[in-house]
Amino acid sequence: MSLSLNFLMLSAAVAACGSAAASEAKTAMWTDQDRVVFLGDSIIDGGTLLLLVEQALRQAGRPVPEFVNAGVASDTAAMMRARLDRDVFPFKPTCMVISAGANDVVRKVSPEVFASELSGILEAAKAHEAQVVLLTTTIVGPKYADNEHLRVQYHKRIHALAQSFGCPVAEVHARMSAARDRGESELLSPDDIHLYFTGYRWMARAVLDAAGYAEVAVPEKLICTPYPGLIRDWLVRIAPDPKQTLDAAAAQSLKPDENWKSIELPMRAEPENFWYAQELERGAALLAPVLGKAPKYQAAATFTSPGARTVYLHTGGDLQSVWLNGTKVYQAGAWRGWKLGRESVEVELRAGANSLLIETGPVFILTLHPQRNPLRP
Repeated sequence: MSLSLNFLMLSAAVAACGSAAASEAKTAMWTDQDRVVFLGDSIIDGGTLLLLVEQALRQAGRPVPEFVNAGVASDTAAMMRARLDRDVFPFKPTCMVISAGANDVVRKVSPEVFASELSGILEAAKAHEAQVVLLTTTIVGPKYADNEHLRVQYHKRIHALAQSFGCPVAEVHARMSAARDRGESELLSPDDIHLYFTGYRWMARAVLDAAGYAEVAVPEKLICTPYPGLIRDWLVRIAPDPKQTLDAAAAQSLKPDENWKSIELPMRAEPENFWYAQELERGAALLAPVLGKAPKYQAAATFTSPGARTVYLHTGGDLQSVWLNGTKVYQAGAWRGWKLGRESVEVELRAGANSLLIETGPVFILTLHPQRNPLRP
């Protein structure tokens, strides 16, 4: 059965389901003046949902708001609540799309505690005058079937909170469950919790419906473009001693030679899965195919700035440290997710030639961009 026919069948099923339709927004929520922050765990952190929703609106000729990725892989609702002032409210969102509960279920957080933390997030959103779209959880595979009773209780509380706070619910679980019941494959990855592209399409369908865009089609293929501010040309090598970290003297004296390999971003490589393909097209550097597997790599780049200026250094992937013009400007700390922009460091470029030196794990993402939001053109 084709994806297009599947979507038509699900649309008809949803239209017949009063409980789902009642929770959807009747009019479009967003204009091109809105800033929408997606708060969640790894399923948001990976960026696919934001890309699909943005592309759907653009292709439909609808106003496209500014989207911000505030997902952090492995987060529970409590962890999301704890970082609102760091990752969400500095962007002054007019709307928040909240996807919480997947990791709470896995960790067997009680429904009462989950609801309390989610309520706290909603109270904070209300205090900051941000509209909210609440998502039910994604489906999971057999590995997590024993926790399904918790998921049912979570959904009851999500709907109760949505009614209390007056926000629409994106029925992610219902849409994905219907697709699975019809025999659709490739909704979930082999780990039984993360999504394949088809699963993300259903998730995007639920978000668009809830935000008042039921007539907007979900793209069948994702069109990715390089991140704004991407540094494209690098020399790379395996770090000689993976246990040793560069100090100031070593960083300033290190000069790439003929033993370093050249790469150009976006890379042309055969990815492991759709998500790696997505991130490679956006400008992630995947180093193992070029150099072989290793715990630590080094990379160097030079680029020209037309004048002295202040920009944001946006980091992502396995990036560990960054030296700009011989000065250390970034050192990875506690886990803050995978996405580009997990840290945004204000740095000064000088007019003319500038140099970058980094230490990283197998994948790094790095841009220098004038905007705090690394996704903004």
